[in-house]
Amino acid sequence: MLHVDVRRRLGAFQLDVSFSVDAHAILAVHGPSGSGKTTLINLLAGLDRPDSGRIVVDGRVLFDSKSGVDVKPEKRRVGYVFQDCRLFPHMTVASNLRYGRRRGERDIDFEQVVSLLDLQALLRRRPRFLSGGEKQRVAIGRALLSSPRILLMDEPLASIDPGRKSEILPFVRLLRDAFALPIVYVSHAADEIAQVAERAIRIENGRIAAADPVRSSADQAYTETGMRLIAVIEAHDSVSGLSVLGSPLGQLYVPRRFEPPGTVLQVTLGASAVEPVAEVVSGAISVLPARMITGTRT
Repeated sequence: MLHVDVRRRLGAFQLDVSFSVDAHAILAVHGPSGSGKTTLINLLAGLDRPDSGRIVVDGRVLFDSKSGVDVKPEKRRVGYVFQDCRLFPHMTVASNLRYGRRRGERDIDFEQVVSLLDLQALLRRRPRFLSGGEKQRVAIGRALLSSPRILLMDEPLASIDPGRKSEILPFVRLLRDAFALPIVYVSHAADEIAQVAERAIRIENGRIAAADPVRSSADQAYTETGMRLIAVIEAHDSVSGLSVLGSPLGQLYVPRRFEPPGTVLQVTLGASAVEPVAEVVSGAISVLPARMITGTRT
């Protein structure tokens, strides 16, 4: 179990969050820039100190302002994967992986990590000969070999092109299953969150604005290939019985919703809902089934 209840003031900004998550879950943290996402995981890692509160990972108290507990960063057993990888350019992949290796109560096998992250063919290379996706897999491997109690990932795919992202996301899911680690995954990307996380919290102005399961029990059974995206109800067409949603893909036409215009929806589009057409004569109109996972007024 990961339990967090912390407060931290930085100038005019104050972070005040409280949540708990199961030990084997991937928790996504998202929100606008400057909302406090990186501040939160820096508090978990011990790189910054809360003004007050409590942090507990797997039954071990890392910070407790009331009892005076504040475990040093190097003793917290936290694996941290940064956006920019931070590999040593003069070392091979094998040397980078072994650099942070630590043996202890959660000893993680080198060969297991290499196999899980598909790094066998890269071990003798130096970082300059790796793609962005390969570098990030090495960074994840190095964090794992520190035998962490928790893995923190701060927008690990933000600088990687979409094609490479699809290569790495399956590995993130494997980490949860192979090592039973709680993972805190910070990202702006809704598609990443939908693919890797069981729970998500949205932080706005230093506070939790929403906390929901990313997948409901019905979603867990929904295994069809597809995508999720954020859309806003723009209008309702009483003649056709459809609602018009504005989305990054353009306008979507879905069966009539009952929420008012301005409602934000997270829409699931299954692969079977999209069919190729020979020709579109009357404009780009798509009629797709949609399910609202969360909805709030804008």
